[in-house]
This record gives sequence, C-alpha cells and structure tokens, in this order.
Amino acid sequence: MIKIIVPFAVIIAIMVIKKIPKIGGDVRFALILGALAALLMGGVYNPVEWLQAGFSGLNNVSFIIWLIFFGALFSEVLVHNGGMEAFLNFMRSTFGRTPKGLLVVMILFCVVGGALFGDATAAVTIIGFLGINALAELKLEPEQITASLVMGSAMGSIMPPISQATVLAASLVGLKDETPAITLTYFTVGIGVILMSLYASRWVKIKQLPEELIPKESPKEILRNTWGSMVSFVLLFVIVLFQSLGHNPIAFLDIALAGVKTIPIIGGITNKIVLAVVIAFIISFLYKPTRDHTGDIIKIGFRKMLLPEVIMVCSAFLIGAFRAGGQVAFMQEFAASIQDSLLKLTGSFTMVMTGMITGLQSSTQTTIFTVLGPALTQIGVTPVHATVAGAHLAMAGQGLPPADMLTFLTVGLVGGVIGKQINPMKSMKYSCPQCIYFILVALVFLFI
Repeated sequence: MIKIIVPFAVIIAIMVIKKIPKIGGDVRFALILGALAALLMGGVYNPVEWLQAGFSGLNNVSFIIWLIFFGALFSEVLVHNGGMEAFLNFMRSTFGRTPKGLLVVMILFCVVGGALFGDATAAVTIIGFLGINALAELKLEPEQITASLVMGSAMGSIMPPISQATVLAASLVGLKDETPAITLTYFTVGIGVILMSLYASRWVKIKQLPEELIPKESPKEILRNTWGSMVSFVLLFVIVLFQSLGHNPIAFLDIALAGVKTIPIIGGITNKIVLAVVIAFIISFLYKPTRDHTGDIIKIGFRKMLLPEVIMVCSAFLIGAFRAGGQVAFMQEFAASIQDSLLKLTGSFTMVMTGMITGLQSSTQTTIFTVLGPALTQIGVTPVHATVAGAHLAMAGQGLPPADMLTFLTVGLVGGVIGKQINPMKSMKYSCPQCIYFILVALVFLFI
C-alpha cells in the first residue's frame, strides 16, 4: 500500500502547500514529482525506463493532446467569424424573452460551448464572458452570476461531442470505443442541465426583462443573416451526434489514415472525435472572415492551448509511471481482496476529495482513476459504467470547495466586468447541487 500512498502524498502536498519554494501549488510539478515517486517506490531506478514510461503514457492519451490542439484553434475560429455571437443571439431571441428564460439561455449557451470545446475554462472565458452584463441586469448576486456560468460550463465540458472527461476516463479503463459511454453521458448531463436550470432560475426575482436585452430580430432573421458563420459550428455537432448513434459520416477517413493510426502519438489524431473537429476546422476556412483572421486564430489558439497541453503531457508521464511502477497492478490485486461495495465507496470518496484539493478533473482522473478504473473493472463493473462513473466523480470533485479553479477564474472575469468583489466560497456553495448530482449519477452507475 505504501507504493500507492507515497505518490499521492507527494502530489497532494505540492498542490496544498503553496509556500513550497518555486513549485508550491503548481499542478505540473505535482504530477511530475508524483510520477517520479511512483517509479521509485515501484523499484524503477533506470532513467531510460522513466522515459519509456512517459512515452507509453503519452501514447495512451495522445488523442486528448490532439483534441486540445484542434479544439483551441476551432474555438478561435468561432470567435473571429462571429459564430459564437450569432448563436447567442439566436438562443436569446428564441428562448430568452423573459428574465428566467435569459438566465436559462446563458446556462444552455455555456453548456453548448463547453460541449463544443471540451473545456469549461474555454466556455467561461469565451462564451460566459459575453453574458455577464446581461445577467447583471437580472439583479442576480455576483456569486449567483458566477455560479450560473460555472455550472453551465462544467456541465458542458462533460457533455458530448468533445466530452473530454469521459474520453479520458475511457482511456484509463482501457475502453477502446468510448461511444457507448458518451451516449449515456448525453442523458446524464441532459437531465442535469434541466435540473440545474430549474434550480438557478429561482434566483431571478425581477418580472420584466430590460428592453435593451430583448433581441430586435426574430430567430429566422438571425439565422438568415448569420447562418454562414454557424455552418462549421453545426457541422461538428451533426458529425459527432451521428457518431454517438453508431453511424460515422467520416468513416472514409479511417481507411485513408489506416497507416497513420499505427504511428505512436501521431496516431491519436485518427480518433473519430478529433477528426470531427479537424473537419469542422477545415470547413470553416471556406468563409472569408476566417481566412482574414488566420494569423490571429493561430496565434491566440496556440497561446490558449499551451498550458493545457503541458499539464496533459505531465499527466501522461504520471499515467505511464503508475503502470511501470506497479501501482495499477497492485490496485487490481487489492481490489480482489476487499468487498466490492467498499472499493466503490472508498474509491468514489477518494476521487471527490482529490478533486476538492486540486480543483481539476484531469488531475483527479490521472492521479486516482488511473488505478481505480482498472480496479473497478476487475471486480465486475463494466468498462462503460466505470467510464461514466469516473468522469462524473472527477467533475463533482473539482467543483466542490475549497479549490474549484473554474470558480476562481470566473470570479475574476465577473468581478472585472461588474466592478464588484465576489466571494468565491459563496459561489461554490451555490454550485454545490450540481456536484452532488454528479456524485449520485456516478454511484448509480457503480452499483447497477
């Protein structure tokens, strides 16, 4: 057990003790040093084997590396060609003509953004930012505005088509085709969106929507005037929706890229969701506004993807280290020696607690679910159910106090726009029901 405890202790200590010189609170150093601790505790002392472990882990999550890469570029396309703003105006015109309707529209729009980008941070900074002033006009508390954007973006980041949390969980349990898990996620997150929209709408006290927030154009007029900017946006959803239903409209690429698929790390680009983003990204360049801003799209996109990519590479090293150091094998053996329900409950508790400390779903999965996922399948939980549970537990943990990184980011954005100080812990309290829902969903899939 000590070979498991020491790496986790190293990771948690670095994340929690901010006063450690140079590295305190830095998730990158936490992952790297945790990986080295796992290797050393597993008796792996040869640096060449360390490199091999890192390469193996990187190959295991290579498609996520590509997903972040093209997702960041595509998000910039939608900003520069006006697709994001057009879609927001369409949703407001269709559903947002009442105060509660406008709040629900903003939550839904953040869900759509998170689903498209696969990243809650991107959804908040690009999409949520557009609606801060509108929500302020509804007389919501600053913490409620923050919680609304956080809940929508967090739910969106686990919602297909990108569903990065689900895709990562699938890779960690060895699920080769994540489609069944993603299909289930449509329903779990869909129900969550309805429940959280009803919950948040209770915060709205005014009865009349301010005149300036009511769209002057009808939904048909907005579509007629801006449809070109939304083509690539809609195309991506259509492709991935068909994929989740078992019909792949870009299956011809599997044949064309058959040779690429076998290349380590590079082969990750052949993942069907990655290819869907690539196709939508390429199609977007048929439109002049995208071509006119090619330089900005690439420059800003690269800047946004840099930190997530570095963290993902560090996470890959940790994944490989846990396998090379024997931690995964140990957990599988340990799983066989304890009662099934105890493993499910203690594993769920550990994931949630880690998320509360690190504030990141990806770190929670790579540090805990790397060993918990295979252990769950060892005791009879199907890989699909383990994947869904792992993704939801990671999302639940990252949103609970005290270290929800997404809330801290959103507090800064909202506070800067409305010019008020915001209590992040109070905002986390408002968004807690969403986290509780995620935990309940995970437990259902672990025990059915």
